[in-house]
Amino acid sequence: MTLPGWPRRTRFAGETGRSGEFPESVSAVAHWPGALPQEEPQVTPTDEPADTRTDVVADQIRQGIVLGSYPPGTRLRLAGLADELDVSRVPLREAFRELVAEGLVEVYPHRGAVVSPLREQEAEDCFRLLETFEVMAAERAVRSDHAGVAAAMRAELDRMDDLDPEVDRAEMLRAHRAFHFVTFDALGEGTMRRHVRMLWHTCERYINLANTGARHEEARQEHHQLVAAFAAGDAAVAAAVARVHVQHAADAALRRLSTETGADR
Repeated sequence: MTLPGWPRRTRFAGETGRSGEFPESVSAVAHWPGALPQEEPQVTPTDEPADTRTDVVADQIRQGIVLGSYPPGTRLRLAGLADELDVSRVPLREAFRELVAEGLVEVYPHRGAVVSPLREQEAEDCFRLLETFEVMAAERAVRSDHAGVAAAMRAELDRMDDLDPEVDRAEMLRAHRAFHFVTFDALGEGTMRRHVRMLWHTCERYINLANTGARHEEARQEHHQLVAAFAAGDAAVAAAVARVHVQHAADAALRRLSTETGADR
């Protein structure tokens, strides 16, 4: 894909040093002098809460990164994104913090914020951790409310089956995420779910990279097998299918990374 066009260099109000520069390290993003407004913005009853706006903006940028609208190395200019997404710079700065924490965006002095490169080692780590979480979630969710989980998964699977993966890419991405999070949501708002949400955000572009070509149909069959295992209340089969599903995705993603994308090691 072609890189999106971006307007002139962004400058941040309130920063020390030369105006418009980013902090000297990625970890310093949480302490940008200009990251938060000097005065709280006025919020009317019809305005979304700030954290909701930030979540929406972060998800829009995240989706663009996962689907390749912002390829690795793309400079993310604040002014350009504010115009493109029709938002103010405040939620954008907060969204950047989230994306940096997830490893999707990196900040460099004199260059600014850029989309992180794809890395084979990161992909390997992602799938290794996802396998652990998926298997644990499958076992626990089956034992909690396997019929309810199966029904919710089937609804998302039906939604995916009605979509064209080449045309409805954004909707397919959301449905696929929702399908997998049915099991994580069944666990409640505990530690495991908090960690897997962050992990998924980091790893989703590798997951999406895997779900193409013949792998898409293979993954679809595995999704149906997962639903059948949950409907039967069989924790062992659900865990086994979940494990194989992640392993096959890892194989497909790493194969593409090594042969097609020029990913970093």
